[in-house]
Amino acid sequence: MGGVARRSQSAYESDERSPDASYLLAVREIGVDIGYVLTGERSTAGEPASEAGGRDADEADVLAMYRQLNDAGKASLHAFLASCISTGAMVQATPARRAKRLPENRRAALDQRTAENVERAMAEVERLKSERAAKQPKK
Repeated sequence: MGGVARRSQSAYESDERSPDASYLLAVREIGVDIGYVLTGERSTAGEPASEAGGRDADEADVLAMYRQLNDAGKASLHAFLASCISTGAMVQATPARRAKRLPENRRAALDQRTAENVERAMAEVERLKSERAAKQPKK
């Protein structure tokens, strides 16, 4: 989907990576609501900016300017915004709702991988004990 490999798509869906502008434009072409992907809020096409989910005139201006950018400009803006969000620079005091899930998802994946690694290690220990016992002469 969006012209990326399954692994990239999976990374986007599990919040391990953020999609770039070209991916967002590609999925928009197949009907994906990019506003929802970026903000977690449904786009409200056809409504005045002041009524569309609380957007104000500044947001409408930014959106209008964004739409004038070419792909390189959109990618550059995306990279800038992603760096601001990831570093915590220039963000509002309250974190975005979607960002709260990131540490939980990563921790759950880490916990699962850790448990799998512990199970593998325990199985290896048991295997080695069995081999050692088989090699030792009986008294």
